Amino acid sequence: MKVETSVIRRKIMGVALRQARLAQGRSLEDCAGVIQASAEEVAQIERGARDLTLPELEVLAAYLQVPVSAVISGQLPTGDAAKVLSPQVRALRRKIIGALLRKAREAAGKDAAEVAAALGVAPETVQQYERGQLDIPAAQLVVASDILQTPLESFLQSPPSTSLSPSADADLPEEMRTFIASPQSRPYLQLAMALSHLSPQALRALGEALLGLPAAD
Repeated sequence: MKVETSVIRRKIMGVALRQARLAQGRSLEDCAGVIQASAEEVAQIERGARDLTLPELEVLAAYLQVPVSAVISGQLPTGDAAKVLSPQVRALRRKIIGALLRKAREAAGKDAAEVAAALGVAPETVQQYERGQLDIPAAQLVVASDILQTPLESFLQSPPSTSLSPSADADLPEEMRTFIASPQSRPYLQLAMALSHLSPQALRALGEALLGLPAAD
């Protein structure tokens, strides 16, 4: 039953995203660019044929100026503008979402096998979600938040602004302004801004997840 719910939710989100895209006059290629995917993959998302990760959903919803909750429910008002979802920010969000998922599961007193059964995946897949090794589809995350009795909002993040005000920029040292202006610095700035928008709970969960990673060879 939960797996069927996940499929239905995926289709609802796909229809909502297509409506938002058409309302904003955006093409499949436009949307593909912000999530680093192909136009065909975006078309599959809109048909409910491809899973959508939470970072992808967050960026697409912001790019199309609709709240994430509106996409999930299929009811669309307006929201903020977004930037491209870089690989660095995607990886960071995957780690955070996984750590928060693990904490929610443990708080609910459930093991990975119980969550896996509800999602229709293997327990090893749930463990990969929790370690940030694999993106959890947004539709599955909706189901997981339901069975773990954790508000979906606890996994969400508002897309960070990527610009400084002129007055703030003028107060920075010359070497910092040079660093900010460099295209090579963009991934580091995106990561810093993403971290600045996290709650203390999310930062703590991320720290615990990073500390639990195996040492590099």
